[in-house]
Order: sequence, then C-alpha cells, then structure tokens
Amino acid sequence: MNNWGIPDWLEREVRKRDKTCVYCGIKMTEQMPPYGPRKAVATWEHIVNDQSIVSRENIARCCAACNSSKGTKKLTEWIQSSYCKKRGINKDTIAEVVKKALKSIRRTSMKTKKIRFEGTGKDINLWHTYVHWAKTNAESCRGALPNIIPAIVDDATRRVSDDLAAALRTVLFASFMLEYRLRRVLDAMGIQLRRNTTFGPLLSAFWLRLADVQRLDGAGQCAPPQEWRRLEPTLKELVELRNGLAHANYARTLAAFGKKRRPGIKGLKYYNAVVDAVRLINQGTGYDTSRPAELRRHFDPLKIRHR
Repeated sequence: MNNWGIPDWLEREVRKRDKTCVYCGIKMTEQMPPYGPRKAVATWEHIVNDQSIVSRENIARCCAACNSSKGTKKLTEWIQSSYCKKRGINKDTIAEVVKKALKSIRRTSMKTKKIRFEGTGKDINLWHTYVHWAKTNAESCRGALPNIIPAIVDDATRRVSDDLAAALRTVLFASFMLEYRLRRVLDAMGIQLRRNTTFGPLLSAFWLRLADVQRLDGAGQCAPPQEWRRLEPTLKELVELRNGLAHANYARTLAAFGKKRRPGIKGLKYYNAVVDAVRLINQGTGYDTSRPAELRRHFDPLKIRHR
C-alpha cells in the first residue's frame, strides 16, 4: 500500500491504464523537475472526492495542474469551470474512467433528489450508521458502487458513536447466529417450519416443537435443561432488540441501551447468552454434546475494547 492508502495491486493497474492525464490528456512525468513548471507531474486522484472509495473506478492519475485546479470541487462543477473551458476539457475529451464516473454521478443525482431521511436526533444518526455499514461492506466486496456518490452517512459526526455501533452489530450477529442454530437443529430433527416463521415465534416455541421428539443421541426425549429458564429472559430481550432494528423502531432500540458509557458490555451480554443457548440446545437435543469441540469449531471469544 502506498502513501495515499492505495493497495499495490490497484496502483499497478492504474499506472498501466493512465499513461496520460485522465482530464486534459497530456503526457505526464513521474519525477518532479528540479527547475521549471511542475504542471505535468503525475499525481494520484480521487475522481469522486471521497478518500474512502479506493477502487479502479475512482482512483486515477492526472497531471498536477488539473489536480490543483479540481481540488475539492465536485467533478460535475469542475468540468464546467473556466480552467476546463480554456483547455478544452469536457465530457467528450476526458478519459473513459472519468466518463463512467460522470455518468454514474448524474444517474445517482437523478435517483436521489427526492430522498430524505425522516426523524430527529439520534434516530437519524442510527439510520446513517446502517447505510454507512451497507455502503462500506458493498464497496469492500465489489469495489465502488456504480450509483453511489459521497453521502452524508460517511460523516462520522452524523452517525451514532463507534461504541454503540459495535454493540448494535454484536446484537445483530448474535441474533442471526441463534436463529440459524434453531432452524438447523429443527431441520435435523425433521421438524417442518413455515417459510415465514420469524425469530420470536421460532425461539418461544422451540422446545414445544420438540416435546415428543427423540434425542439424536438416543437418550430419551428432547427437553430443555433447567438452566434454560434462567437464560430465556435474556434471549427474549435479544429478540426485542433485533425486532426493533428490523422494523426501524430506533427509539426503542436506543432506549434499551440508555446512557450507558460502555454499550459494548450490553452487546457482550447477548453474545454470551447465545453461546450458552447453543450449548443448552445441544444438551437438550443430543445435537452435539461435545461442548468444547462445538465452541472451538464455531465460536471465538468476543473481545470488547474499552477506551
């Protein structure tokens, strides 16, 4: 990775592609001349001014003169500037990678003009956090999204705190992990579920569905271990939190965390409850009674860092 945070593979690819300035088309020099103008020196450029978008669609090479002129201006505005008009730079003369970026920006602008976020205070901040996660994850998997431009969600001051965001991710991960295990065990027991069975009913009726079912290890009928009753209230809280997130009930979700200075502790509570639930499900069904082997195979301890 170079000094601008560009991976080596991407740097090699862009260097090979951009032999001339992607804006004005002049042949560039690699080294700074000891004397004279430096306008032709090759520089690294984010076509869309968002340093978090590091992809072949957004990283390019341009001359120092164009880079200096464009600065932090939006591409759509800069292309109309006197600098570009004087040098004959327009939508038809720019490099293909810039043409694609320009078309993408225009398509996105048309699609997003009527979109606005409803809500107030942290309600909006939480929504920005989710959109930021989705956008970041998609870009890390596929490169820059073709219809995404720098958004308000990329501004950390407009999202919930990093600690709360981490706690919410833990809640989501723990709930999906438990729902998957419940479905997996019922399937192994031959229990048919409706396709629209949701997490709450799945958990609350789990042991009822297995009331007359023989354990997989042949040691009698399935039954919840006594410890399950102690754990059940925490699991129900997890269901409520997950449902609050799924149905955009942000006020209830944020109220559940209250004004805790360390929301990660609450997230860890639900994660550990799910790990215990998996152990008890295994014990009560004979699905996998080798707890240490199960935990080593599927779970790593969740570490919460406190600042």
